[in-house]
Amino acid sequence: MNTYASSSDPKTSFSNAGDCLEGPTHYGYTESTAELFRSNPATDGDTSDNTPGRVVRLDRNRVLVASNTGLLHLPYPGHGLVPATGDWVWLGPNRAGEPSVVEVLPRHSALSRKRAFEASSEEQILGSNIDIVAVVVPVDRPLTHNRLERTLVAAWDSGATPLVVITKADLADLADDVVGEVILQAAGVEVVTTSAEQGDGLEELR
Repeated sequence: MNTYASSSDPKTSFSNAGDCLEGPTHYGYTESTAELFRSNPATDGDTSDNTPGRVVRLDRNRVLVASNTGLLHLPYPGHGLVPATGDWVWLGPNRAGEPSVVEVLPRHSALSRKRAFEASSEEQILGSNIDIVAVVVPVDRPLTHNRLERTLVAAWDSGATPLVVITKADLADLADDVVGEVILQAAGVEVVTTSAEQGDGLEELR
């Protein structure tokens, strides 16, 4: 089980320095993200010390959140949306003065699937606020058409843009056939062929 930990002091000060909202730039925080926070102010309690954060990982009892000062392991919020990896969240001090997740901001995309082994139709969100979903197809494994189709549908339904990445293209005796099949199956989706061995296609992914 994770304990409360941070790459900075857990008693982090959450001052937003007026309207200058600082956020975790290494985790996708930009000026447009700052505008999203300004357009969706937190509504509970004293919000003067709130600051932006992004959910990096979900553990059983804790949420790993990136802030402008480092990574924080925080309890799940007691109300509102359940956080998902990729969510933008308001952070603020709880009654003990420790950092906490105050509120989850609206998502512009969400990749989800039906919860495994459950009769409920409730979906599990795998990731949110995603711009591109990369669907990886290794050349040296059998191409499962139904699985590729389902994955591409899920990517389109998420609100993100799917991208098919074919790996191990240096296996020339297999690559041409797989690439041809994928291009037919993934009509309308960009396909990038890569080889880590030869360095092909890697620049296109950056």
